[in-house]
Amino acid sequence: MTSLRPPLRRCALPALILSLLAACGEGGTGKEPNPSPTAVHNALKAHRHGHRHDRLAQNLGSPTTRVLGSKVQPGDTISPAECALVYKAPTPSPLILGKDPLLATQWHLYNDGSLPGTKAGEDLHLNGIWRWGRGEGVRVAVVDDGLDVIHEDLVENVVPGASHNYGPYNHGNDLPLPCRAGQTHGTAVGGLIAARDFNGTGLSGVAPRASLVGYNPLATGAAADVLDALTRDLKHNHIYNNSWGQSNWGHFQHANPSISAWQALLAQGLREGRNGRGAIYVFAAGNGGTFGDFSNYESGVSTMGTVGVCATNSLGKRASYSEPGSNLLVCAPSGDFPQQGQQTPAQLGAPSTGLQNTYSTDFSGTSAAAPMVSGVLALMLQANPRLTWRDVRLVLARSARKVDPDHKGWTHWRGLNYNHEYGFGVVDAEAAVTMARRWNSVGGSDQQKKCGPYRVELNQPIAQAAIPAIGLGMNQAPEGGIQHAIPVPADCDIRHIEHTYVKMSVLDATKDEEAFDAGSLQMTLTAPSGQVATLALPHLCFESPEGGAYPKPTPCIGLGSFTFGVTRFLDQPARMQKNDQWTLSVVDRNTQPTARPAQLRYWELTLYGR
Repeated sequence: MTSLRPPLRRCALPALILSLLAACGEGGTGKEPNPSPTAVHNALKAHRHGHRHDRLAQNLGSPTTRVLGSKVQPGDTISPAECALVYKAPTPSPLILGKDPLLATQWHLYNDGSLPGTKAGEDLHLNGIWRWGRGEGVRVAVVDDGLDVIHEDLVENVVPGASHNYGPYNHGNDLPLPCRAGQTHGTAVGGLIAARDFNGTGLSGVAPRASLVGYNPLATGAAADVLDALTRDLKHNHIYNNSWGQSNWGHFQHANPSISAWQALLAQGLREGRNGRGAIYVFAAGNGGTFGDFSNYESGVSTMGTVGVCATNSLGKRASYSEPGSNLLVCAPSGDFPQQGQQTPAQLGAPSTGLQNTYSTDFSGTSAAAPMVSGVLALMLQANPRLTWRDVRLVLARSARKVDPDHKGWTHWRGLNYNHEYGFGVVDAEAAVTMARRWNSVGGSDQQKKCGPYRVELNQPIAQAAIPAIGLGMNQAPEGGIQHAIPVPADCDIRHIEHTYVKMSVLDATKDEEAFDAGSLQMTLTAPSGQVATLALPHLCFESPEGGAYPKPTPCIGLGSFTFGVTRFLDQPARMQKNDQWTLSVVDRNTQPTARPAQLRYWELTLYGR
């Protein structure tokens, strides 16, 4: 798993933090026994150290480095001797109840337009739904590079003894504590989800009374650790937040270790999680938008059951880095960055928790958007614990708020709006919780229907065609090239699609995947309804940079056998009376005489729904 780790600037470390001398580094004299996770938790819970307002104000004013963290990946494995963070014993301080000092800066919770670079109403629309609950009884697993489970603003919500450490550097203690200064990502994610409210300290999460557990498989980078974390404690965990992904740099990136293993693993969670109602898997959709990346190019986040989350900025527009795609479900507000030669005010990120009782002031990226959705999901599950994973996706889509209404990418189908840049819209907490309270369940995995796979062997060359003068639209099938239709048999009785898989193989005549540049292809799938999902657009690919090097263009690879997952057709029928065909359109936009001709070897279609 390659690296795309941006820094998250921390505020100054406080001197007094909980004793866990052996948790990281060499840790003291070695004469003291390691405290148990439960003992550590109970000690912190009884003796939380509260910040003074003047210190918080000083930290808030510190310069910060913005985070684009959805693709965050681990560095090299850390040996115990290399662990830099040491957790020291605090002097007990009295609990200070009252308003969280940083709450006024959390524009994503309530945006009245008073902060620079914000537009009133561009927030999560929490409004008054906390009166119905604040996430009590819902457990969220933070799958990331670590989680500071003893942080003063998190510890009260952390489940004692339930977290797991995959790293080798905590000396046998099972707490997933960050071990070095750069491992801030998971702690920031956890704060956005469930920082404790009304404790006179720090800030508030979206679901400030939800329970947290931390898993740190990204600290090792081992695929086996990631797979284990995603199915760990399925009985008790409700939501798994994943603010990470593979660094595909425009290439068609298969899930790691394999798409089949990945799909089987998540299917297990959907089937067995929450006593048959299914675990909820939230994934950041990616931060490669400035490189022309498309969320569909990574098959992992396109797997059925995942909640793919994009990002909008504080003005209600797509964040410049947020990847478009037909696999997006909803967006959430996050920070943004000015484009080259532009000065945009929409740069404000989200304050959150930092390492060792500090706070970051500017956490951004789809990494920040994803935990906001996880927090809203916690509120939904508290309002209606009977919601299945299928229910959750439908409620999010139907309750989402349409933003950027003048954007030409919006389409409409029987009450649902969709845009390849925004999914079904921005998550609306008030609307989602209200809908969840009265929702009639469609059932879990055992009640979901499947049609297909319908497979066609073609082995046909893909015609080349220049890019049309009017440009490339994401709701329009291209002309020319291959347009091949698969009719859906009459025995397929899915009236409401929930997920679509398109598997294909595209190679050149030599079947040498690396010789053919797949980045010149434009590919769409058209449903019987006439709605179009864009699978790929002509784009550049880059090699994974090493060190601080700028990435260099390289041929796009990965279509030798690739599976696209599509959310765009949610609630549409598999068949219609007059048109029961699904049409794949593929055009090669590379018209250079030296270009290798591409071949569509096969494609197959699989539909899931009710």
